[in-house]
Amino acid sequence: MACHLPYLSPLLGLILFWIFPWRVGLPLYLVLVGVSAIYIWITVRTFRRPVQTGREAMMGAEGVVIRDGSLPVVRISNELWNARSDGPIVVGELVRVVGLEGLRLRVEPAGERR
Repeated sequence: MACHLPYLSPLLGLILFWIFPWRVGLPLYLVLVGVSAIYIWITVRTFRRPVQTGREAMMGAEGVVIRDGSLPVVRISNELWNARSDGPIVVGELVRVVGLEGLRLRVEPAGERR
Protein backbone atom coordinates (compact mmCIF):
# COMPACT_ATOMS: atom_id res chain seq x y z
CA MET A 1 0.00 0.00 0.00
CA ALA A 2 2.85 2.39 0.74
CA CYS A 3 4.02 2.32 -2.88
CA HIS A 4 0.62 3.58 -4.05
CA LEU A 5 0.53 6.50 -1.62
CA PRO A 6 2.18 9.01 -4.02
CA TYR A 7 -0.62 8.33 -6.53
CA LEU A 8 -3.28 9.08 -3.92
CA SER A 9 -1.49 12.03 -2.33
CA PRO A 10 -3.33 14.74 -4.36
CA LEU A 11 -6.61 13.30 -3.14
CA LEU A 12 -5.37 12.91 0.42
CA GLY A 13 -3.85 16.40 0.23
CA LEU A 14 -7.32 17.91 0.23
CA ILE A 15 -7.24 17.33 3.99
CA LEU A 16 -4.76 20.22 4.13
CA PHE A 17 -7.65 22.61 3.48
CA TRP A 18 -9.42 21.41 6.63
CA ILE A 19 -6.31 21.90 8.76
CA PHE A 20 -4.84 25.13 7.38
CA PRO A 21 -6.38 28.34 6.06
CA TRP A 22 -6.47 28.80 2.27
CA ARG A 23 -3.39 31.03 2.22
CA VAL A 24 -1.26 28.24 3.71
CA GLY A 25 -3.12 25.18 2.41
CA LEU A 26 -3.10 26.12 -1.28
CA PRO A 27 0.71 26.47 -1.66
CA LEU A 28 1.24 23.25 0.29
CA TYR A 29 -1.30 21.47 -1.89
CA LEU A 30 0.29 22.76 -5.11
CA VAL A 31 3.71 21.50 -3.98
CA LEU A 32 2.15 18.12 -3.17
CA VAL A 33 0.50 17.93 -6.60
CA GLY A 34 3.79 18.88 -8.30
CA VAL A 35 5.76 16.20 -6.48
CA SER A 36 3.06 13.64 -7.31
CA ALA A 37 3.11 14.66 -10.98
CA ILE A 38 6.88 14.15 -11.14
CA TYR A 39 6.52 10.74 -9.46
CA ILE A 40 3.81 9.66 -11.92
CA TRP A 41 5.85 10.94 -14.90
CA ILE A 42 8.89 8.89 -13.78
CA THR A 43 6.69 5.81 -13.33
CA VAL A 44 5.13 6.11 -16.80
CA ARG A 45 8.56 6.65 -18.37
CA THR A 46 9.84 3.51 -16.63
CA PHE A 47 6.97 1.39 -17.93
CA ARG A 48 7.67 2.51 -21.51
CA ARG A 49 11.27 1.24 -21.46
CA PRO A 50 11.97 -1.97 -23.35
CA VAL A 51 12.13 -5.26 -21.50
CA GLN A 52 15.63 -5.96 -20.21
CA THR A 53 15.20 -9.43 -18.72
CA GLY A 54 13.50 -12.74 -19.47
CA ARG A 55 12.64 -14.41 -22.77
CA GLU A 56 11.99 -11.13 -24.56
CA ALA A 57 15.47 -9.81 -23.83
CA MET A 58 17.14 -12.98 -25.16
CA MET A 59 15.56 -12.71 -28.61
CA GLY A 60 18.09 -11.18 -31.01
CA ALA A 61 20.98 -11.34 -28.53
CA GLU A 62 24.34 -12.23 -30.01
CA GLY A 63 26.94 -14.59 -28.62
CA VAL A 64 29.96 -16.70 -29.49
CA VAL A 65 30.06 -20.48 -29.92
CA ILE A 66 32.51 -21.94 -27.41
CA ARG A 67 31.79 -25.64 -28.04
CA ASP A 68 30.41 -27.26 -31.17
CA GLY A 69 29.31 -30.80 -31.91
CA SER A 70 26.07 -32.55 -31.02
CA LEU A 71 25.39 -30.18 -28.09
CA PRO A 72 26.80 -26.73 -28.91
CA VAL A 73 27.37 -24.21 -26.12
CA VAL A 74 27.26 -20.46 -26.68
CA ARG A 75 28.35 -17.59 -24.46
CA ILE A 76 25.87 -14.71 -24.31
CA SER A 77 26.39 -11.87 -21.82
CA ASN A 78 28.89 -13.92 -19.82
CA GLU A 79 26.43 -16.82 -19.49
CA LEU A 80 26.79 -20.27 -21.01
CA TRP A 81 23.76 -21.69 -22.81
CA ASN A 82 23.10 -24.96 -24.59
CA ALA A 83 22.13 -24.21 -28.14
CA ARG A 84 20.56 -25.77 -31.21
CA SER A 85 21.08 -24.67 -34.76
CA ASP A 86 19.53 -25.76 -38.06
CA GLY A 87 22.91 -25.58 -39.74
CA PRO A 88 26.45 -26.29 -38.62
CA ILE A 89 28.11 -23.83 -36.26
CA VAL A 90 31.77 -23.88 -35.28
CA VAL A 91 33.79 -22.64 -32.31
CA GLY A 92 34.40 -18.90 -32.46
CA GLU A 93 31.45 -18.17 -34.73
CA LEU A 94 29.14 -15.29 -33.87
CA VAL A 95 25.50 -16.42 -33.51
CA ARG A 96 22.16 -14.71 -32.93
CA VAL A 97 19.31 -16.06 -30.79
CA VAL A 98 16.15 -16.67 -32.84
CA GLY A 99 14.12 -18.70 -30.36
CA LEU A 100 13.97 -20.51 -27.05
CA GLU A 101 13.03 -24.11 -26.39
CA GLY A 102 12.91 -24.49 -22.64
CA LEU A 103 16.48 -23.81 -21.47
CA ARG A 104 18.01 -24.37 -24.91
CA LEU A 105 18.51 -21.51 -27.31
CA ARG A 106 17.79 -21.75 -31.03
CA VAL A 107 20.55 -19.85 -32.79
CA GLU A 108 21.57 -18.99 -36.33
CA PRO A 109 24.93 -17.80 -37.61
CA ALA A 110 25.31 -14.02 -37.53
CA GLY A 111 27.83 -14.11 -40.37
CA GLU A 112 31.06 -13.33 -38.52
CA ARG A 113 33.79 -15.10 -36.62
CA ARG A 114 35.63 -13.92 -33.54
